[in-house]
Amino acid sequence: MLRVFNAREGFTTAEDKLPEKFFVPLVGTGPTAGVAMDRKELEDALNIFESALFASVR
Repeated sequence: MLRVFNAREGFTTAEDKLPEKFFVPLVGTGPTAGVAMDRKELEDALNIFESALFASVR
């Protein structure tokens, strides 16, 4: 719902970005130590999502 609102208000993928901290590997010793998001993988997933979202709105 939030993405539909943002699209209606003129927001584009250029404004739909995560903070840099999501792409920096986590420190520590737990199960997520060293884990970070991959920019290309996220970009590909968002492109698929947005294609499906906007196809259903049209």
